[in-house]
Amino acid sequence: RIKLGSDAVEHFSETMLARDKPTLFVYFGDHHPNVGWKGGHRTVLDATDYLTQFVLRDNFGKPIDGIGESTDISFLGGIILEQLNLPISPFYQANIKMRHLCQGKLDECKDTRLVNSYKNYIYQDLQIVGP
Repeated sequence: RIKLGSDAVEHFSETMLARDKPTLFVYFGDHHPNVGWKGGHRTVLDATDYLTQFVLRDNFGKPIDGIGESTDISFLGGIILEQLNLPISPFYQANIKMRHLCQGKLDECKDTRLVNSYKNYIYQDLQIVGP
């Protein structure tokens, strides 16, 4: 079923991207399916049990900047806004800058002072969460 599902998503993606209308297609998986896979991971990240793959495809060919070998999914919203050239709020301005500064890493970023400053800015200054 996983193979059939993967083939169906691939076919849908190719069909959508073949259109003349500008299209962006994003899909992501649910961590790791319980299928007995023991192949290991090709990553240097420590918490491999928390990896979730995501794919962003478009038919307008704009390269995505500020990503490394692994990009934290918390940056996906900013990537989409950049790709579509949409207005960017102060939260996403910070999100995009952080992605560039740490090449897609967040908690794995070696500059812990930068990470703490970013989190303080979005949670305390911008107050993105609250009552």
